[in-house]
Amino acid sequence: QADARPEDLNLGAVFGAGLGLIASQILNLVLSSAKPQDTAEVSGLNGTFEQLGNAIGVALVGTIMLSSLASALDRQIHEATYLTEAQQAVASEAMSTSIQLVSDTQIAGKLTEAGASEDAVSRIVGAYAEARINSFRIGIGFLVFLAMLGLIFTRRLPNHKLVAP
Repeated sequence: QADARPEDLNLGAVFGAGLGLIASQILNLVLSSAKPQDTAEVSGLNGTFEQLGNAIGVALVGTIMLSSLASALDRQIHEATYLTEAQQAVASEAMSTSIQLVSDTQIAGKLTEAGASEDAVSRIVGAYAEARINSFRIGIGFLVFLAMLGLIFTRRLPNHKLVAP
């Protein structure tokens, strides 16, 4: 977002640094359990499953974020006193057929083209911005939950070298 401040990026920086620091250690752990002659294949498999996990993770978190965005917008549309019932029905129908992350400028432009009043545009853009931020928080919360779950399961990892030196 154009008005993001540097302190808004703190969580992302910490998360990214943590991923960078842990990735090499995970590879070390995986390779320590393989025979020396199998390390190339194990490394390749590890990379393949890492990419697969990234793709599935992005799809899952994206689905959670868009679902929470759609749910919040649907609730806000039906609670909006500044929209007529016909406008609420049109907005709800449009949202149910396609929901996507767009900028405030894009929404304001489309609403203005559709003939919405300046007050309605301002309120709808504000409601969308709030719902979008909350959906991001839900997505990040889900990632934090998975990280904590992973932390719990890492207690079962071996605490010794699996292959003799």
